Amino acid sequence: MLFRSADLNKDGKISLAEFQQSHLDRLMKLDTNKDGKITEAEFMAMKPMAGPDAPPPPPPPPPGIDGKSPDHQGHRGHGMGKGPGREEHQAMMFDMLDRNGDGFITPDEINLVSAIHFKRMDKNGDGFLDRKSTRLNSSHLVISYAVFCLKK
Repeated sequence: MLFRSADLNKDGKISLAEFQQSHLDRLMKLDTNKDGKITEAEFMAMKPMAGPDAPPPPPPPPPGIDGKSPDHQGHRGHGMGKGPGREEHQAMMFDMLDRNGDGFITPDEINLVSAIHFKRMDKNGDGFLDRKSTRLNSSHLVISYAVFCLKK
């Protein structure tokens, strides 16, 4: 469950720092050569989550707080399940996370995209996400979806 794993101090709510750290910890597991950044090849090796707990594919997100749309380089395809489209969808997620387009996802880029999505999810603006105000388990956010797909 995404909420439980992101609530690092187990206080029943998720701060921006916890949200960012949770995403950073999981996504950086893809950095198989341990150089501090994720290549497209490393990202594309991510296995999709299967079964009834798998979240649905995300819709295109609206513009982010940094002025760029989180899908700023456009969609290359749809779908994240098995079969046609999964690789294209993963490539689109990579493009969205690679904010400067240099071919790598860095911790700073993960933190930036996490902050964009946290702000969108914090509906009451109190600086925390909780179970009542947030639907983390059916994440429609690309970064949360990417993290959700990682095997624990």
